Amino acid sequence: MKIECDQKGGVKMEESHNFYLNDYTEFVKQATDIIESNKNSKNYVIMYADLTNFQLVNDFYGFIEGDRFLLEFAKFLSMSPRTILCGRVFSDHFLRLSLFEDNCDIESVTRNYEQKLETFISSQEEHHPDSKIAVAAGLCPVKLEEKAIIKAIDQANIARKEAKKDNHCKLVWFNEDMQKFINKRKILEIEIQNALRNKLFTFYLQPKVNINTGKIVGSEALARLIKDNKVIYPDQFIEIMEKNETIIDLDFLICQQVCRYLRERIDQGKKLIPVSMNMSRMHVYETGFVARVNKIVNKYNIPPYLLEFELTETVILKNLTKVREVADELRSFGYRVSIDDYGTGYSGMNIWQDLNFDIVKLDRSYITKRESNNNRNNIIIPAIVDICNKLQTTIICEGVETLDQCLYMKRFGCNVVQGYYFSKPVSTVEFEKMIDETDGKFNLPWNKDDFKYTSVDNISQSEIKAITNSIFNFIPGGVAGFSYELELLFVSDSLVELSGYSREELLSGGIEWPKKLFYSEEEFKHVFYHNGLADRSSKNLVEFKIKAKNGKTVYINMYGGLVDSPEWGSYYLCCFYDVTNEKVNELKSHELQENINSLLKNINGGIGKMTLDGKGTILFASDGFYKTIGYTRTDFNQPPINNDLSQIVSKEAYFLCNHVIEQIKAGKIDYFEVEVNSKTAQKIWLTIYFSNIHRENGKLVADVFCIDSTVDHQQMMLEQHCNEMEDNLNIVIENTPGDIVVIKIKDDHITTKFLSHGLSKIFDFEQSELTDILKHNKGFDLVYEDDREVLAKQFIELSKQKSCVNFDYRSYYKNGKVSWHNINANFYRQEEDGTIIYHGIITNINTLKEQQERAEKLKDRYNFILSVLAVDVWNFDVRNNRMDSLYMDDKFSIDLPKGAKIVPEKLLEDALILPEDQNKYLNMLTSIRAGQKTAHDKLHCRIKTGEYNLFDLMIRVKDTNSDMAIIMAKNFDQFFNKKE
Repeated sequence: MKIECDQKGGVKMEESHNFYLNDYTEFVKQATDIIESNKNSKNYVIMYADLTNFQLVNDFYGFIEGDRFLLEFAKFLSMSPRTILCGRVFSDHFLRLSLFEDNCDIESVTRNYEQKLETFISSQEEHHPDSKIAVAAGLCPVKLEEKAIIKAIDQANIARKEAKKDNHCKLVWFNEDMQKFINKRKILEIEIQNALRNKLFTFYLQPKVNINTGKIVGSEALARLIKDNKVIYPDQFIEIMEKNETIIDLDFLICQQVCRYLRERIDQGKKLIPVSMNMSRMHVYETGFVARVNKIVNKYNIPPYLLEFELTETVILKNLTKVREVADELRSFGYRVSIDDYGTGYSGMNIWQDLNFDIVKLDRSYITKRESNNNRNNIIIPAIVDICNKLQTTIICEGVETLDQCLYMKRFGCNVVQGYYFSKPVSTVEFEKMIDETDGKFNLPWNKDDFKYTSVDNISQSEIKAITNSIFNFIPGGVAGFSYELELLFVSDSLVELSGYSREELLSGGIEWPKKLFYSEEEFKHVFYHNGLADRSSKNLVEFKIKAKNGKTVYINMYGGLVDSPEWGSYYLCCFYDVTNEKVNELKSHELQENINSLLKNINGGIGKMTLDGKGTILFASDGFYKTIGYTRTDFNQPPINNDLSQIVSKEAYFLCNHVIEQIKAGKIDYFEVEVNSKTAQKIWLTIYFSNIHRENGKLVADVFCIDSTVDHQQMMLEQHCNEMEDNLNIVIENTPGDIVVIKIKDDHITTKFLSHGLSKIFDFEQSELTDILKHNKGFDLVYEDDREVLAKQFIELSKQKSCVNFDYRSYYKNGKVSWHNINANFYRQEEDGTIIYHGIITNINTLKEQQERAEKLKDRYNFILSVLAVDVWNFDVRNNRMDSLYMDDKFSIDLPKGAKIVPEKLLEDALILPEDQNKYLNMLTSIRAGQKTAHDKLHCRIKTGEYNLFDLMIRVKDTNSDMAIIMAKNFDQFFNKKE
């Protein structure tokens, strides 16, 4: 055998008689040829050997030593008795083909070869004393069949994996049970993949119980596989899933199911119990693990304090640095982190020094093996409990199965336990019964402490920390303490986050910190010196604003007062509430109201609602409506009018209105004009626009917008009068040689001749000046240049058919001002040379055009108001608890179908209202049902795009029927978007 090193530094071995290296294919070929040429021998054996911990040799002693050791092991195998062929197939894996004697004692031979391996390994230890190398080898006889060598190698490899479970040199013979186990395992792997794909995994919950009160204070989610209506437990699939890394998918599936379960409990308003979930070691190395958790939690909008992630102590010890990063990131988002199986990893104190966590779960071995270690446990357990209390960490004992174990842990001050004594892991249905039917409380078989009334002095440090953290996290803006000189002593995370500064930036500022947050020194002094904070007899509410680091204004309500402590003496303890959203909405609402009022004041009209059945009763109207018709609101509401529009409409107009309203009902028109009598008997023309026609209390009603169109109507009447005059003039023109204007058209050339000197007034010329212009046939020069070509084209085209010409165009005044005019001309005759002559009349319609533009603007304003208000309206039958849609915006309404008839609680069932606003909504409904006339509040509701917008919701009972009410919801967010 020839052995040498290649140029790359790796081991290279070339064959001389029976040895090959780094070539699995060649080994199989040579071994097959050997067996085929010696079929009479039936005792061939394949050995598959693996050097355990060989990587440590390369890592700590270098590749040169690693290569040397591989060469020595290769020599050992090749020189072993009865070796026919051997080689290194890859890395530190070797194959060996040998002959086995007939009728030999296999166990004896196996032990003998294990001893030789041990002797060889011991002989090499002086070169790498700390590597702890062992040889794990599998053996398998070669059967004389097709692909015999390949099958034997695969089966020897299976046996090798079994041998590797031992930390010493070990040889294991392959047997059929191993193959069955492998096959079963492969089938299970496929079933697990299918179960993940089809979401057949679920979770059971095991309660965590406070043994002082019997109350369930938490739970652990434990994965279960449901197959053929049978429950498969984790010991049958977790190991496989950890090896093929599908455990990651399982963990996120369970996390999603837990969040969905908690969301359902929240939506149903039921009691919530925190849930802990196991975190696989794979997540420690997974990039973006916490981000994926946040994505799931945010999808279901779950408060982070309801979720806890458990890390086993063994996972922590394998990569403490990486675990610390993940744990700190989880805790930064408000999740709790616990150490599971504490005491199994021989961790000592380094976990407490190097890792931040909230809960320690004491391994069950402390109570299951306590009889053999009773004296030691009696010292160790109280010590661990004492450390947890002093470090304000909750301690839980898991695996409690007996009353004796419960009392044992209670004796040492461990207040929370988990185990079969109280409950095995159960389905969510059974767990909910446990919570809902017994208020989540177990009956305790011992005299329980009256923990409900325990004084603060008797509460453990860990419980004080939990209470303090709850308070700090509960207050929206946070908590801070200030010395008597107003130096910042401490500050909660939520206040730090609110300010935008880091904790170090705030705390390192000494007494200069206010300069970072307050707009001026005067505002700061006003908050802390002029609001009685130093008065110990009262706690004060102060409203002010601060500037965050990014320059954003934050509105604050602060409750504060002077308190005492042993550490700081007298100091100010202040609780901050972020009321920015409420304040901004209040300012926007005020601005909106002012804008609406200003808009309505500048419009000569108003908005309201009226019936379309019967007399046309005005149900309600803005002040602008009454101002337009010349009545006060009081006058119009009282006899003889009684809100009846027909009372101020003439009889002739009333009958006409009835006909028009029928057309409005049919959807043929959406507005009409009517003449009404004002309070002073003045005739006023109203143009009334109708929208949102619907039924209320059996009556057909509509939202209306009316404007004073008296001037427009007068102009219209004037136009009608002018048209009559034009008709009369045309008759005169048709029967008289002369006319007001003569237009001659020949070969696309147009000339004009004006016969009426009254046109000088229209164009503001002196009569002599106009005569001079007309004398030279320059009448078209008076036409505005942009209209001149169009007017000429009209005449030329229509003259070919000898049709009437009626055209609006603009003309120049003497001073250059442009004015609107109308020319109405009729064909007169065609001369022998082909010249076509038209006679016509020119009318000044500038005033009419202005009135038309004004009417369009007023209509645009009306449409603008309807679009800006963004109001949804429902009819609410209080007695029968039904509401139906009267008017809804197409896009920005609450996410309900138009015309829907629902119970009011439907908005809660479909999560159309944010959870934090649901109580407001229920309070509104309760107050109305109790007889209150009006209920009003601001709620966040989901719109058709899936977003949640802020709505101003008002419920108002109708004056005419106390069993009926109107619900109006104004979308403030969209109003401001439209406004901007």
